[in-house]
Amino acid sequence: MSGTALLLVVITTAVQVFTVHGATGRWFALSPAAPGGALGRGPDRTVTYATLGGEQLKADLYLPKASPAAPLVVSIHGGGFISGSRGRTPYTSWLADNGYAVLDVDYRLGSASAHTWNTADQITPAAPPTLMFQGSRDHLVHADHTKAFADKLTAAGITNRYVEIPFLDHAYDSSSLNIGTSATRALMLPWLQKYVGAGASR
Repeated sequence: MSGTALLLVVITTAVQVFTVHGATGRWFALSPAAPGGALGRGPDRTVTYATLGGEQLKADLYLPKASPAAPLVVSIHGGGFISGSRGRTPYTSWLADNGYAVLDVDYRLGSASAHTWNTADQITPAAPPTLMFQGSRDHLVHADHTKAFADKLTAAGITNRYVEIPFLDHAYDSSSLNIGTSATRALMLPWLQKYVGAGASR
């Protein structure tokens, strides 16, 4: 690695570390991403929660070991409403281990004839407090679009927080434990505790 390349790595790393510290108030040691290991255990059970047009919609349920009576987090996968499916993330079993039940759902995907995304981004006064994380280098969902959405939430009086993490691309936290995943976890728990309630005691 050339001296210039090494300098760029050092600068990029420093910017990420200080940005994450500014957002979370915590210092995270930067280490190489750990693929797969962050996904944790599989679900406790898989359930069919609806049947629409003859199609069974399934969901994976992750339960805290301490108590099944726990606040519920619904995990909705990405994919632009035209692709994707439920599956383990760095948050599903981790949230369960921190006292929250997690329902990771499949849903009807859109197609050329069925535009299920038409009502997906409506902002109403009933919208819940919203915590958003964005990689600044996201090549699919551009950071300025997500920030504009956060501004719309603010204008509508909806409690929200927008956190942009430098140099990270789309789905930075989909399958590995990196500084972005660590920051997301560090902010997610206090947010849930404040707006959903404390998880079941471990």
